[in-house]
Amino acid sequence: MYSARPPRLVGQKSSVRQVAKRNRDDLTEKTKLQIAKRAGWLCSFPTCRTPTIGATSDGEGEINIGTAAHICAAAPGGPRYDETMSPEERSSANNGIWMCRDHGKAIDPTDSEFTVERLREWKKPAENESMNGRMDLNNASASTGSTSIPSAARPS
Repeated sequence: MYSARPPRLVGQKSSVRQVAKRNRDDLTEKTKLQIAKRAGWLCSFPTCRTPTIGATSDGEGEINIGTAAHICAAAPGGPRYDETMSPEERSSANNGIWMCRDHGKAIDPTDSEFTVERLREWKKPAENESMNGRMDLNNASASTGSTSIPSAARPS
């Protein structure tokens, strides 16, 4: 049988991918969830604001089309990498922005349009909108007696 991969030697542990991954300051699952919730599960791209989470057609599960993207890259050579940041800063929620998958991919290339400043400009109003929407929801619930939560704001 033909295999495209070379055979692995017994005891061989590292590959190029594993070495590269060790040099990345990835966001933890907990941090990704924090970033998503802060944005109200909506894409932070200003003209998008697409809900990134919803129910499956059978109502038994969730579909997540969102991604937590680094504002400053997780590793050297990535877009907007900042060597002055500590690993903790690089992997913190402050260095993340919630995007739909399309816009998450769009900001990845090294493109002068998607600067750290621009991404932070997008993040702040997205989080403020989420917070203000929650505040308005609480006010509406108090006056109408309704306790329903819009699907885009529902936690998983």
